[in-house]
Formats: sequence, structure tokens, C-alpha cells
Amino acid sequence: MEKNDNPFHDLWLTEKLNPSEYVSLFSPKIAESTDELWSNSNIVIKGRQGSGKSMLMSLFELKNRIEFSRSGIATPIPEKDRCFLYAKTHLIQDNIKEIAYRANEVPKENIDTWLYKTFSDIFNTKIIIDITKNILHLKKEQDLDSVLTKELKIQISKEQIEEFSQKISNDNFYSNYYSTSKSLEDFLLSAQERITKYRQYFNFNENKICNRVNQTTQPIGEPIEKFIDILKECGIIPKECQLYIGIDQHEELYEIEKNEYNTTIFRKAINQALSQRTQKISYRVGTRHYAWDASLEAFGSNASIEEYRDYVIVNIDEILKPKEDPSTKVVFKNFAEDVFQRRLSHLGTGNRSIPIKNIPANELLTRVLGKSLSPKERARAYVKNKPFIIPLPDHLSDEWINYIKSDWKSEPLYAYLTSCWLRQKKQNNWDLLSSTTPNKVVSWKEKKYWIKERNEAATIQLAGLCKEVPIWSGAEHVIGLSGSNILVFMSICRAIWSNWLRITSTEELKLIDLPSIPSKQQNIGIHEASKIWVDKLREGSNGFERKEFITKISDWISKKLREDKALSNPGNTGFSIKKDEFKKGDEISRIIGLCVDNGDLIESQHTPKNIGTGDRIKWHLNPILCPTFRIPHIRTKEPIYTSLDEINSIYNGKKIAPEVQSGPTQLSLF
Repeated sequence: MEKNDNPFHDLWLTEKLNPSEYVSLFSPKIAESTDELWSNSNIVIKGRQGSGKSMLMSLFELKNRIEFSRSGIATPIPEKDRCFLYAKTHLIQDNIKEIAYRANEVPKENIDTWLYKTFSDIFNTKIIIDITKNILHLKKEQDLDSVLTKELKIQISKEQIEEFSQKISNDNFYSNYYSTSKSLEDFLLSAQERITKYRQYFNFNENKICNRVNQTTQPIGEPIEKFIDILKECGIIPKECQLYIGIDQHEELYEIEKNEYNTTIFRKAINQALSQRTQKISYRVGTRHYAWDASLEAFGSNASIEEYRDYVIVNIDEILKPKEDPSTKVVFKNFAEDVFQRRLSHLGTGNRSIPIKNIPANELLTRVLGKSLSPKERARAYVKNKPFIIPLPDHLSDEWINYIKSDWKSEPLYAYLTSCWLRQKKQNNWDLLSSTTPNKVVSWKEKKYWIKERNEAATIQLAGLCKEVPIWSGAEHVIGLSGSNILVFMSICRAIWSNWLRITSTEELKLIDLPSIPSKQQNIGIHEASKIWVDKLREGSNGFERKEFITKISDWISKKLREDKALSNPGNTGFSIKKDEFKKGDEISRIIGLCVDNGDLIESQHTPKNIGTGDRIKWHLNPILCPTFRIPHIRTKEPIYTSLDEINSIYNGKKIAPEVQSGPTQLSLF
């Protein structure tokens, strides 16, 4: 192994992978849970940054289908669903925001119509270009070795091209714009020149859009459908061929609209295309939650498009998040382990006599990272040989003090939990503190759930008491901190691996094929990755606002956790608000919603323990943020019961009296 051999050095930027890399690195685990992708319905693939949307959509791309076929690696696409063409627009790469450069020259009363007309024509033309390129490319490849001919045979003869030229010269197709095209190549050049004319205008090389272009624009989707009809009628593509149109980075439209026009016109245009519900074309839209949910109205109509009728949602985050039912398939864990194995295999790491691919994926991650330290082990790591430093309740008998000090030497976590238990009992049982037989009256050690609920909070408090950095390490912690997001998982792995490479000499590396990375190096890497993701809060929609909110709320949660010396509320690692109150909506509700949409907060329904108090909603930090704020990433018990007024006061720095805690507390359990 060499100094620069980090299998996670290049995090996924799907568009930069060549077909060989894509096929090698692509994990089919997520595709196994998304059967809807291969239907003829319009599919909206929603997920947070780094959830794997682009990687999943790239399965449709021709270059990757060819590579799957030639490599002999099984494609996740079902055999019965492989007769399709795929054309796409990547809204960032295609620089769709160019339209904004000249929009201020359009009269205000005409701006929506102009934006719709211009966007739709560019969209139509780019998709038609991609269809034509793919047909020509696939024909060339099939002439070499008949690749994909069983599922999508392309036929281009002299007679077919003559028929094609006649049909595209008809006024019914783009108002005769392509009448001079005598071949697919000519047609492609004309379409590319049409885009060039737009760019000349957008970049101020022309004073107006070319008249011939301006007078032949078409509504979104219509010329694409006609073009596919022509290709089928000429026999260039099979009659049963389905066209999938990919729209990746759909959230870019939201950002352009918000920053430039204060409108939703671009998304309305996409919604109009989806509302057409043609059997010949279906769309695959990759987007983030906030960009899709904020606008479902179709252009030219006051009606909104409807789920299941006009489109089907594939929610990557929902598919990957852990389920409460323990019998449910653990999708993200399997996905992450498979990605880990593929990354190491791609790098070539591993003993030559035992290739990485031959090590079960569910074992490999643990071989490299080991098992996560238990709360007891972490407590011992914090304490080491430190003298006794636990602050004890007043009026303890000498026997209690000696009992706790004895545990401090052998099992410091137990010593700390005993002090917490005594603080709880102190509320209504002063006599207990003066007991001379602690071993007979201490009862918490028999209550496994009491211990489980407090382990994580206790170790965080103990780390602070010992002035140590809280420890996160091992396979279980890395999976848990990833928050069911594959980009977060890989960024943690990259930071861990980089830190290990930094402290390992070149001579040592030459002797290592498969590392076993010590807990200390993992912990440093995890904290580095956490800090990176905290800094990344500034990115994306309303970034500075979100970061300020998350920082203040996290500091508040962390402070409450530190100050709860009795650990009466060990679940106070998140917060809960009455659903009715939250749904009324105000500025804080909006900010919380933004944080949820961007994955900074994890939202879930909360049924309070006290029946009759009404349903609530609870929020916890994205786990990767927890190490930076010293908050346990494992959730237990009840969150902080609060109100919008209190959250608003925390965010705006005002002091108000919090509402009476309506959630259950555990001052004395037994």
C-alpha cells in the first residue's frame, strides 16, 4: 500500500466516473429496493445531498448499459424492461441558469411566458440532441459486436434515412425547422446549432434570439414525442421502445427561480410535461425534498399534478432509514458494506491470496474498523488512571463514597451511574444517602433498560468530566453516524483512512494489504468529518440561516444534557413540539422545515407517553453533526418537550420562561 492509497479519496461525483468505474463501484443494493424505476410511470427520485440519486439515475445511461453488457457483470435492470432509450438533461452541467442573463430585458408582464417558452424549447432541443447522439453511438457500437441488440436493436439504412428526412421536413415537426437535414448527423448538427443560437444571445453576442428559432418554439415535451414517433415509424428504433427522460439536479430550478425571478415557472414547465401522461415517454426526475414539495402546479393550469396519477415518488431517504421493526431488511447497512467492499476492491487493497471481493461484505467493514467500543470500554478509556473526580451528592455516608470509589477503579461507568441514581433518589429518599450497606440497596444494576437508556448520555458527561474527547469508533458507530446517507458514510471513511495514512510510515504501509485501523485514529477522523459537515451547513438553500439555527439548538441541547447530573431525562438529545402548534406555521416552523429538507434535522412523529396531551413531532440532529456538539447519536427515551416560543427565544437570543414540561420525567424509578 502507498501513502496516497485512500479508496475514499474521490467521493462520488457520478458524472466524472467513466463506464468501467461506474460498473465497478455501483452497488445494486439500493436498486433492489426501487422496483418502481422500471415502470412506465413518471418517477420522482427524492433524497438529500449524497443519498445516491444521480448514481441510481445513471443506471439508465447508454454508456453504462453497454459497459454492463460487455463486462459480463449483471445489470440490476430487469430483462423484461430493457427495451428503452434514455436521454437526459443535467440542469447544472447544462448551465440552464444562462436563461437568467437576459431575462431582465423582457417586459415584466411577459416574463413568465418568455421564461416558459425559452426554457421549454431549450429543454426539448437538448433531449432531442441526446436521443440522436445515443442512437448514433449505439449503432456504431452494435456494428462492432452487436452489443444490446437483443434488447434495443438500432437499424439505419439508406431507405430509413430517406423516410426520416421526409418526415422531419413536415410542418408537424418543429414547424419545418429541420427541413434541410438529410441524415441523422445533419439533424444533430442543426439541433446543436439551435442551442448555439440561444447561447450567443444569452452571452450578449447577439441582440436578440434568432427569428427562425424564436418562431418555431414548441410546448415542453411535444416535439420529443413526435420525434420518437418518427424514429419508430422509420424502423430506426423498435416500436415497443420506451423513452425515459432524465432530469437530474431538479433543485437547481428552485434555486434559479428563488434567486432570480421569485417565480416557479421552470418547475411548472416540468410539471406540465409530467401531466401529459403519454404512454411513449416517462420521466425520471432527481431532486431534493424542498424543491419538489414546494411547487406542484403545472404551467397553463391552476391544478397541481397528483402523486400516483401523474407521478410516483421514490424516496431514497425513506428507503434507507432504519425501521423500528427489527425484522425489516437493514437496507442502508447492507448498502454501505457493499460500497465499502467495492471501494477497497477498486483500489486493489487486500492480500493477493484472499481478494477483497471474496471477503463477505458484512465482515470486511468490521475487519478494518473493528467493533465499536462499548460504553464501559469508552468510560475506562476516559478515566485511565485518573484520581476519583465524580462530584457526589451531599450527605452521602462513608460507605457510599467508598462503594463508588471502588467502582471507579474497576468500572468507572458504574461509579458514574451510581452517582446519577443517587441524585434521582435524593429527591424523595434522603434516608438512602445515609445507608451503610450500599451493596444491598443499590438496585439500578439489575435494571438493564435503565442502564441502556443512560449509557450514552453518561459517557458523554464522563468524557467532559475527564476533559477527554468523546470516542466514536468501530463499524457500528460509522454506520450509525452516517444517518443512512452514503455520501456521509464515505466521507467518514475517507477521513478515518486519511488520518491512518498520516500516522503510518511508508515502510509500514508496504507491509500492509488490509489495515486494521486503531480506535484512536478512527475517532480523530470521525471528528474531522463531523466538523466538515457542520461547516457544510452553510451550503445549499438558506445555508447561513440553517447553520445558525442548528448551532444554537445544538448548544442548547448539549447544555441541557451536561446539566442533567441525575440523568433524569437521558433522551433529551432532541426536541418535541405539539403537532397542532407546529402546523400553524411561523418563521421558526419554516426554518425547522428547511433543516429537515436539507437533512440537518431528522423529523419523526412523536406519540407522547402522557395520553391525551395530543400528538407531537420530534426532531433530532443528523447523526454526523453529533460529535461536534458532544451529543449522543443514539436516541433513547423522551426528547425535550418544548414549544415554538421557546425555540424562537433560543434562536433569537431572547430569554423567556419555558412552558411547563408536559413530558414524563424520571426522578425516581424504583
